[in-house]
Amino acid sequence: MKRRYELNLYTPDQYNDLQEHLGHMASRGWMLERMEQHFLVYRQNVSSPVHYAVAFHPEVGDMDSLRTPALEFYEDLCRQAQWRLVDTWSKYPQIQVYATRQRDPVPLQTDLATHWAVMEDWMEKRYWPKVQGDTAFGSLANLLLAAFALLWVVQGELSILQKILLIGLCSLLVIQVIRHFFTLVHVQFWMERARRARETGAPGPVGRQSWWYWGLTRLLLTLAGAELLLFLLYLGWNSPVQLVGFSLLLLANVLSAWLSGKLRRHLRWQETSAPLNYSIFLTANILMVLFLVWILNRVF
Repeated sequence: MKRRYELNLYTPDQYNDLQEHLGHMASRGWMLERMEQHFLVYRQNVSSPVHYAVAFHPEVGDMDSLRTPALEFYEDLCRQAQWRLVDTWSKYPQIQVYATRQRDPVPLQTDLATHWAVMEDWMEKRYWPKVQGDTAFGSLANLLLAAFALLWVVQGELSILQKILLIGLCSLLVIQVIRHFFTLVHVQFWMERARRARETGAPGPVGRQSWWYWGLTRLLLTLAGAELLLFLLYLGWNSPVQLVGFSLLLLANVLSAWLSGKLRRHLRWQETSAPLNYSIFLTANILMVLFLVWILNRVF
């Protein structure tokens, strides 16, 4: 069976965009099979109209088991309404994706007040603290690194190619900072509208992202790809040995991230406690970091 992997650029507050995109992919013959940490995985199927819906469960912790009576009861209710559970979002285990082939499906949540209360609760408990942390610490680290790189460009005796690489790195870091702050403002605005909708019955947030945010994200990915390619060419020109070493290190990092996501996903589907899952996951990640350090020492 053919499969297709697609980089998942969606965030939880863009659930309408995500639902429509999944429906569009189904109409082209690609049914969502699972949602990994960074990728949407599709399997080839007969193209047909499929509706997707996203369900939020604020009570679920990041490493809690997904085999709980409450989640199974909710899944059973959805099954009775002809909604089928497709998968749980690996990056956000509180979010589940359901699908149905009904032409006019019954919404998963018919009470709008409850709907916005659940969404707001999830945002405040699970998503908003992560966005704040990423914006504060991520932006500080990016700006410091950009300042250091820019200082190196100004004061260092570097070749033209080295300066281009450092200026490209500065651009990437600054764009990422802008993206962090835009996400922060957008999520805060989303929560305010959800709160108003819950309290007064006013229209809630639409669950979409602006076109220029998508443009900024694509620009960031394009520049990152170009920067990586240019850096690999630079290493290959100056030191083929370092090129091989860096490529191996990059491959090991990708493999470690993939294994980490698989382990997290496996632990969540076991009937084990969150503290035990955290302990196993932390131990495995420490071992992977030690493995990467060993590779780094061996190569360089």
